[in-house]
Amino acid sequence: MGKTIYPFYECHNVYHNGFEITVMQGKNIFIILCLLFLLTAPATASLNKIAAGAPVFLGENDVDISSSLNGCHTIAWLKNGTSMDDPSTKNVTIYELNSVSEKIYHYNISPEIFAGFSGTWYCEDKIPHYKVFDLYDPLVSIKVWDLDQDRDITGMSVPRSANVTYRIDTNLYPALKYLNRPNANPSDGFFTVKLTDPLNRNIPNIYTGSYGGANTLILPFENNPFVSSSPFFWNNGKDWDPAARNIQGDPIYPPGMYTFTLTQNLNYMQDSYGTGASEG
Repeated sequence: MGKTIYPFYECHNVYHNGFEITVMQGKNIFIILCLLFLLTAPATASLNKIAAGAPVFLGENDVDISSSLNGCHTIAWLKNGTSMDDPSTKNVTIYELNSVSEKIYHYNISPEIFAGFSGTWYCEDKIPHYKVFDLYDPLVSIKVWDLDQDRDITGMSVPRSANVTYRIDTNLYPALKYLNRPNANPSDGFFTVKLTDPLNRNIPNIYTGSYGGANTLILPFENNPFVSSSPFFWNNGKDWDPAARNIQGDPIYPPGMYTFTLTQNLNYMQDSYGTGASEG
């Protein structure tokens, strides 16, 4: 029986990772598939203020960099191996000398200006020079993970009884650290995960076993994970039973494609990269 395996993609805003429950040679299996769509997710305004020298990410909008600038007007980027005594490779004037600007409270880390210049940006017009922020390209990926074998099973067929979860790898988690974003709080998670069934219906709850089982629980699907470290694993993934059956003895999760969808929108980042869609 043939199967289609989609290649895995990375993007700035959204990832889909799916698995298909089907029957092959008399056995129930998962066929792990990967899809990519660019969508939107809620933004979190309390993460817009950064501390001096903190990480920022290409594409963030409406960022308060006033503490990082600390009176600086022009910031500069240097190639590795050069010093502040050398001419800067690139500089950006945030606002002119002897002027006042509200821009420093609502600054956009625009790809048009900063793309290709990840790393440390320094204050150029003050001596001694000091670090303003560290710029990173945002990286996010989601994989289907086999907890029993501790490995990525994206694009692979596995037994239906496999203990599967999702795994998020990202460099965005420092944005949830209080030392980097002084107004951050535990409600500021900017990731959203959805699990949908073959009819593209949202699955709000998961079963840890079949109906009537002594230890069976119905748990809410964790759709707003607080991803404060990487890698991050779905907290209830280890408890989910994809082979669970209902009171009639039928599969709660019938054959077909199930999809994990991960979205992130740190400081309106999706506005910088658009909301186009593509599919492998």
